[in-house]
Amino acid sequence: MRREKIPEIDFQRAISALAVITIHVTAKYTGIHDFGKLQLSLAFIDNVVGFAVPSFVFISGLVLYRNYNVLQGSVLTFYKKRFARVIPVYLLFSLFYILYSSTRNFTNFQGISHISFGSVMFKLFTGGACSHLWYFGILFQFYLLYPLLLKLYKKYELGFVVFCMLLQVCWSFLDSSFFKTIGSWFGNPTFHIPFAFTHICWFVFGFYFFDHRSAFLHRIQIGWGLVIVLILNVFKTLPLYCVQKHLAIESIIPGFFYLNKLMLPIVFFVEILLTYKVSVLLLEKVNSLSRLLRAFGDYSLEIYLIHAYAIVCLVNAISYINIRSNQILFYPIVWLGTVLVSLGFAITYRWIKMLLKGK
Repeated sequence: MRREKIPEIDFQRAISALAVITIHVTAKYTGIHDFGKLQLSLAFIDNVVGFAVPSFVFISGLVLYRNYNVLQGSVLTFYKKRFARVIPVYLLFSLFYILYSSTRNFTNFQGISHISFGSVMFKLFTGGACSHLWYFGILFQFYLLYPLLLKLYKKYELGFVVFCMLLQVCWSFLDSSFFKTIGSWFGNPTFHIPFAFTHICWFVFGFYFFDHRSAFLHRIQIGWGLVIVLILNVFKTLPLYCVQKHLAIESIIPGFFYLNKLMLPIVFFVEILLTYKVSVLLLEKVNSLSRLLRAFGDYSLEIYLIHAYAIVCLVNAISYINIRSNQILFYPIVWLGTVLVSLGFAITYRWIKMLLKGK
């Protein structure tokens, strides 16, 4: 099984990584008490870039399908290669976040003050060391399920993709009830772990897209795609506006967001295709921006892992000069700072890694 790089994928990784950073920076709008134009604008941006993790899952499915036909090779060799590449860096950063959270009041950990072996192992196995690491929880599940998913796709093709879409939509309605029930058995009503069903369609869609890549690229029109994305995300933001403007959080009923859940697959489907088309167009450009984006995509794994810590440090730093989340200047400073710091760290980390390997 020889790995071959898909040239435009680094650009899509870069777009997805920038979207992840945008999500976690704009999410600070939830700390603004007085709802207004700033908060609504940030909520809209937060919705627009919600495709980030689905896009990463789609890329994983596409790349695995392109490079690893486990139906004609060794499944064990596939597992060894994939887990050997991702697990060491994942464990390193997970342990860092666990240690950091035990000594500092890190926003996503609510000031955990002690570490137990059981809690550490649970966090490592579920991607729970930091809020953004849940992605690795489902990624490892997809690695394990890949041979089965590939076999089913080869047999049913589009039918299996549609089935996965329906499964994913149905699970989005059952997810909270399922884990609430499981949690009640253990006396923990907030119990939740990442589950592959939440993103299974995007992973399998990567297979189908690769098989029909030319047809998709021929039909994607960026202008119309942007119009559709903007319209759909306005509708996605409206329920949030209504809730925050007129309703107390305690009065929200589950059905309030049902329409949003039904819309999400459509929105993400359009955004993933749109960003892929943009990535192909960027491949044709040879300039400083395209080279920087490609580098950002190449370092996207390390950037994804470190960006949460970078955000916390930057937010704490600018608080000393009284720039806070209720000020518009807060967001470009934290966003740009996170992009630069994360990229700088990723380059340094990989350089040190190469030195240790003696290359």
